[in-house]
Amino acid sequence: MQDFMLPDTDSPETGRSTLSVVIPSHNPEALFFIEIGKLLSDHPDWQVIVVDDGSDRELRGFLPEAPNLTVLRNATAQGAGTSRNIGLRAVTGIIRSFWTTTISWIGMSSSN
Repeated sequence: MQDFMLPDTDSPETGRSTLSVVIPSHNPEALFFIEIGKLLSDHPDWQVIVVDDGSDRELRGFLPEAPNLTVLRNATAQGAGTSRNIGLRAVTGIIRSFWTTTISWIGMSSSN
């Protein structure tokens, strides 16, 4: 069996981010914001798209400023599937990944 590893750098052929991560979220818990911050700092070359699915309070104000972070917001809750599709429209990466707010980034970083 051959191991598969995602490239950690921009694609020299396109100048685009190699990986885009779409994360729909509705009223996440505090750990979500810590994990997004860690994801952004561990992989500044990845495009991270958070889709705020009509949360009671806008998530943008709780997320760190980062050039590789895009925050989109649904005015009302549309559900995870619709939010993923909205996030997909903003993807620029060659590889697309869809995460849920239940995936923990802590403990998965490349520095561990």
